[in-house]
Amino acid sequence: MEMFCFQCQEAATGVGCTIKGVCGKEPQTAGLMDVLLYAVRGKAIVNRALREKGAPDRHASRRIIDALFSTITNTQPLRNASTRHWR
Repeated sequence: MEMFCFQCQEAATGVGCTIKGVCGKEPQTAGLMDVLLYAVRGKAIVNRALREKGAPDRHASRRIIDALFSTITNTQPLRNASTRHWR
């Protein structure tokens, strides 16, 4: 499986990892993180619109923060990321 990952501070040469992450991340995990970030962007756009109308979803805000934290720090295994962050 091909890989390009630039999600963490350990990215090879400051650009990105292309075989296996310097951090030990596998290509499948990098792909899952990309999907998670894509979904988080959508959720953040909707939550921002709600905030502008005075009705932000605080639970969604917390989930967005948790998802972003898990991707930039590689602190959470993402085996169940697609369901864990969006329940």
